[in-house]
Amino acid sequence: MKLQTLLAAALFLCSPALRAQVVKPTKELPQQKKSTSTPAKKKPMPTASLKTSEHAKGSNASENNTAAKHAVQKSLVISGDESIYIDSAFEYDVAVYQESVRYKGMNKVKNSGEYIVIYYSSKLPQYSIQVIDRATQTKHHFYGDFNNRTQVNMTGLYRMATGDKDLMDLKTMNPEYPGEINQLTQLKKTGQTKLITGVACEEYITHTKKLDVNQASGKHENVTAHIWIPMDPRSVFPAYAFIPDGFRTEIEIMKMEGNYPLVVLPLEMYFEYPNGEKVYTFTTDIIEGETRVVSIADINK
Repeated sequence: MKLQTLLAAALFLCSPALRAQVVKPTKELPQQKKSTSTPAKKKPMPTASLKTSEHAKGSNASENNTAAKHAVQKSLVISGDESIYIDSAFEYDVAVYQESVRYKGMNKVKNSGEYIVIYYSSKLPQYSIQVIDRATQTKHHFYGDFNNRTQVNMTGLYRMATGDKDLMDLKTMNPEYPGEINQLTQLKKTGQTKLITGVACEEYITHTKKLDVNQASGKHENVTAHIWIPMDPRSVFPAYAFIPDGFRTEIEIMKMEGNYPLVVLPLEMYFEYPNGEKVYTFTTDIIEGETRVVSIADINK
């Protein structure tokens, strides 16, 4: 064994080209959100160089990959009825990018609000809402799958996440989203319309009372909310037409009753509270036609 090791070392030192391949630094290209071009394939490293590199690191790539995958699975715990089936990954081809920010009076609250991405599919009636809190970096991921009639709601921080899977229920589903509009009532159309990132939207308004979670007494506070919703759900969620009829009927009934289930999300919102605080949620971009596979384990990335 020692003789083989010495021979390998001698071969390595005597071959400048081989040594250059092992020590040559590499740079990662930054990811571009809007790029749709296919990256050029890298030429595979010669087998000899690959083995030498692995030996120098004293590690085995396949073992490391297995260990990393196992670690991610261990740090993600999803509770719920074992009979409820959920996919481990979903495919989407529409991404809506949003942000929210809070103001106190005329002053923007530092590190307030969230980063939001909403994924929709044009092929299957499935969607996802992903929210990251600016201040705490807490992640909230929601997956709705109408074909399997299931939903998954997860919260993660520091690469540890927990969640619940359940049967799809439009009335009790509670994905994290600014303003918690699924808890508001008496939403009414104002007749106002406008284009937001090329999508025709109509305004809904409500003057209602919402539970103030900051009050231990359970006091309710008045909320004025302006919400801009796509006039045609298919303009952002093309597979909306494939949602089973029972669910689509329930969505329309809830809207007529002044409620709004979080299936096709607003593209813009403005909430005003009695204490002078305001919360704005707005769309920054919509990317269509880029297929991406999103795993439920991504919450731990």
